[in-house]
Amino acid sequence: MSKIMLLIIFLIGSIHNFYVSKENDVYISRKKILTAILIIFGLVSFYLCYTLDNTILGYIAVVSAITYVISFTFTPGIGKNGVSLMMGSTTLIKNAKFNNIKSIKYKEIGHEDFKVIINVYGNEYHQFYKNRDKDKVVELFKNVKPI
Repeated sequence: MSKIMLLIIFLIGSIHNFYVSKENDVYISRKKILTAILIIFGLVSFYLCYTLDNTILGYIAVVSAITYVISFTFTPGIGKNGVSLMMGSTTLIKNAKFNNIKSIKYKEIGHEDFKVIINVYGNEYHQFYKNRDKDKVVELFKNVKPI
């Protein structure tokens, strides 16, 4: 019964995150180290399922957990209506509408990525984007009218 509950929680969270981020035009930069950590997480999860459980429902729960982690790790981004953010206190993605954003700052951090600092809902959120997407990101943020 607990595996079914976990499965339902992971699937609902994944569906929510993918639904919220489906309107994104630009997604955050995918770091190689984070991708490597997710691969290791997946391998360890499958190994633990194999050694401790070894049931079909267990493997389905592992796949749903990996999908959930991917859904909140790689789906934040910017769309025409707002910014998809992982709020920090929850792994569910929230869409912050442009009219709620107080300020936006850009910071160059290297030759591949740049940082966008978004002040919304009383907090500051940091997102990293590829330099090749900079023109599109700046264009989308032109819709922001600071409060």
